[in-house]
Amino acid sequence: MLPTLPLSVISTNLVLGLGCLRVRVVRHYALMGEISVSGRTISVIDVSDPTTPALLGNLNAADSSTDLVVVGNNIFVTSIGNHIRTYDWSNPLLLVQTGDLGIGGLSPVCIAAQGRYLYTCGTFIFNDFRVIDAIDPTHLVQVGVVADAIHLLYGCDIIPDGQYAYVKSLEYFTVIDISNPIIPIVAASIKAFAGELTGNGRMQKIGRYVYTVFYTNNKLTIIDVNNPLLPVVVGSITDAVNLLNPVDIAVVGGYAFVGISGQITVCDVSIPTMPVVLQTVATHAPANLNSIALAAAYLYCASQAGPYFQVMGFHLPPSVSTLPATGVT
Repeated sequence: MLPTLPLSVISTNLVLGLGCLRVRVVRHYALMGEISVSGRTISVIDVSDPTTPALLGNLNAADSSTDLVVVGNNIFVTSIGNHIRTYDWSNPLLLVQTGDLGIGGLSPVCIAAQGRYLYTCGTFIFNDFRVIDAIDPTHLVQVGVVADAIHLLYGCDIIPDGQYAYVKSLEYFTVIDISNPIIPIVAASIKAFAGELTGNGRMQKIGRYVYTVFYTNNKLTIIDVNNPLLPVVVGSITDAVNLLNPVDIAVVGGYAFVGISGQITVCDVSIPTMPVVLQTVATHAPANLNSIALAAAYLYCASQAGPYFQVMGFHLPPSVSTLPATGVT
């Protein structure tokens, strides 16, 4: 078993309106998608000094953002109002909207990027997966769609990986063949989350494994996708105390950081078939932790209850040398 980690909140806390739904870290910036009632839907935070994060700027929009992904100088943001919007953030102090694609009632809850394409899905009404051509970020074009009322019901996260995209939906882990972006095809699916009642819970892929969490089932699950057409659940933990309503996960060096209400739970996933809870560490936000991002030796936490943004620091043991470089997470 891996040793426990020295993990603690190291930063001052930022209170940013009503709350955050997603955080991504790029270079020395944290980008947050927020609830529009707070008066803004994107905030840019300087984390060059992780102990003192500083709000640089923000941007208002008509509706709440549900997810965002960063590609170069462009931020692509999905909104609850059925849009994907493009923002130029080449000047982090002044975000400028440069594109807007209405997507016909989808109300997307997640977005991912690979090459020139964006991928999105979500909601109970439109149970589909869509491919968007972003070769011209100012003029997004939907080029492909696949609908499946069972396997794509309320898709909540996407990982594009070469020829395939992995989608977590309400009860299913689904593999979509995206080799032809105009005709995406459901290639495989397993019922990995029986009884799940919400679409919450994100994923991360490391090597041949996808790590994910399930909000209703209080569970961390590991799926082997060495053969994408035959995904297999190889390990899981169910813990109604230490994994109560998990929403996000970040994995490095055999450790999985799981964001739950008011705390981070650290699990040993170095043996994928035998994951184990190692420790829990309280955050300063009392509840509603919505998103975490891992970059270098820092864990960035965003919440829907104040304080809304904070940074936790940790040190991996000497035997573990792999840390993610600062970049898009």
